[in-house]
Amino acid sequence: MTATQAASLAGILRKRGTVSSTAGRPAPSHPVPGDDSVAVVAWWSALKRGRAFPAPVDLDHAAIGAAWPEAVLLSDGGVGGGIAHAMRLGGRGAFGDGGVEYSAMLTEFLLAIGRTAIARGAPVEEVRDFPSAGGRAAYRILALPLSAGGDVPDHVLCRLGRA
Repeated sequence: MTATQAASLAGILRKRGTVSSTAGRPAPSHPVPGDDSVAVVAWWSALKRGRAFPAPVDLDHAAIGAAWPEAVLLSDGGVGGGIAHAMRLGGRGAFGDGGVEYSAMLTEFLLAIGRTAIARGAPVEEVRDFPSAGGRAAYRILALPLSAGGDVPDHVLCRLGRA
């Protein structure tokens, strides 16, 4: 069993109440590659280490960018619930090879899902179809809320990709 698989399994077991909290333990440094949303949410849960939310400083930007080429970190602007800043963590993949073909509609979808994750204080996953150069393309976003202060979400890590 790899370290990533063990961390994923531990996160699932914690959710079921079969192991103790991760407080005081080091967080897994590398995100889960692939499209397994349950494993990604388990990785996110392990990053909490006893807190309500993982902190943005807990993220290894290079590792996330390598595992999820279209990852985006969004920052909340505070009062008014708007997204103030967006930062790509990965390199761009060619959309012909399954990468993301960005459009105004896809960007608004990303921002809306990010705002929803911050408002709910919980991971949000959604899939939608958008017009593309090849007709239509389905995209999946998994948004994971983060908190610089620990109690209130103010950032969100979005994993964007083809569905």
